[in-house]
Amino acid sequence: TVDDRSRGSASRRVDKSTSGARTPHRRRAYSAPRIVGLPSGMRTLPALVVLLACKGESLPLDLLVDADPGPGLLLGAWSHGDDVLAVGGTYGVDGHMVRITPDGACLEAGSTDGILWWIHGEGDDWYAVGEGGRIVHGDAWTREDVPTESTLFGVYVDGDTVWAVGGDVLVSQQGEIWRRQDGTWSRYREGLPGLMFKVHDGWFVGDGLAYTLVDGELVERPPPNGEKLLTVRSLGPDHAFAVGGVSQPVLLEWTGGAWTSHEVPLECAGSGGLNGVYTDDGETVHIAGNQGAAATRHPDGTWSCPEAPVTFDSFHAVWAHDGEVLWLGGNLFGSPPYHASIAVDPGRGGPVTLAACP
Repeated sequence: TVDDRSRGSASRRVDKSTSGARTPHRRRAYSAPRIVGLPSGMRTLPALVVLLACKGESLPLDLLVDADPGPGLLLGAWSHGDDVLAVGGTYGVDGHMVRITPDGACLEAGSTDGILWWIHGEGDDWYAVGEGGRIVHGDAWTREDVPTESTLFGVYVDGDTVWAVGGDVLVSQQGEIWRRQDGTWSRYREGLPGLMFKVHDGWFVGDGLAYTLVDGELVERPPPNGEKLLTVRSLGPDHAFAVGGVSQPVLLEWTGGAWTSHEVPLECAGSGGLNGVYTDDGETVHIAGNQGAAATRHPDGTWSCPEAPVTFDSFHAVWAHDGEVLWLGGNLFGSPPYHASIAVDPGRGGPVTLAACP
């Protein structure tokens, strides 16, 4: 079963469980998906490689938005033409979007009745997902909610197919995966033995879970120590970075046969685990974490981070756009009212107050 991941192979295929809509208040007993065996050469858990860290130059940052209560928290970002769209809101209350432009930032008019956790798109088309199966599509803010009580934490657009992942936070702690094909959403997996947090280009990660999509089927790539993985950035089926952890920061790299653990320097790690990761070429890796943790790992293995945190808010996401890197978050673990923080490379000026977009 999937629950045997700590004793089984590093690469195991998971058959589809029953998909399709269920009523919001009906719960099904968990039945673990059947595992299809792989060739014997792929059935041994690979050794975990640990690479030590060395801090290099300082990473200067400025705050573009600091403790602005307008949108609540900011949890995810995506490039939309010349701008960056960032989503968030207030837990259990509402969801909002901030547009980050070359000249500043402003608050979009659209909103939802639940916080939005993530956004992704292609071209001018985007999807954002959040609490209670909420799904928003495009600049018209078309609602495409799915019938689930679960929170959707991640979304990824792949041409005509859209993936959304999440799980039941309050009761079962089980994960689920949704897929949109031919304009219709359906449940692709349910009853997974842990919450699912993010999906990116064929990779899915969650609480002690990691999968790749191979020939339309999920193949397990279990974290070596059952780590909680919050965000994944895929560079292909055989290369990805994932971050997470609870009491300690976790940065893992999959290179086709094993996970490599990259140590994060103490002065760059913040407090607890990591929340966000961004990389395009697999060489420079940006991470986001708690208590202002913002850092960059360079191709030579050295790290850069601020000499002192630019904020003691927590960063939930990091995004690179047009040569600039943005860290986004807020008082994730604080008390209401929740507010947003955005850190950027120096030179923009600020911080700015979020007014309505023109």
